Amino acid sequence: EDDGRTWSEPVPIFTGKGAFVRGDAITGKDGAIVLPMYYTPNGYDPDTDYDYAAIQRSSVKRVHGQGLQWSETVIQNTSGMAQPSVVRLPSGELRVFFRDRHADSIRVASSSDD
Repeated sequence: EDDGRTWSEPVPIFTGKGAFVRGDAITGKDGAIVLPMYYTPNGYDPDTDYDYAAIQRSSVKRVHGQGLQWSETVIQNTSGMAQPSVVRLPSGELRVFFRDRHADSIRVASSSDD
């Protein structure tokens, strides 16, 4: 109604230490928000094995008085990978791309569902 000039007060939805969002969110097949994130819970260290990537997925409907509810799926074997970006292929498959912490390579992982 006002071309995006009016916004609510920002509220936290993720409070875990070291959470980063770099890639865009996409819409799930059911209308949920699918948001790639990565975490460095012990602080940044390029040689850490405590970091990981995850997909946050919203509920489709808001819960009265609470807004969207979120669930997390950790992407296995992603320690040392950062800045995940997710796309949906024409086949419906999700593909997530990462860079490694040493900027030596780009990695890819796929999922047949979301």
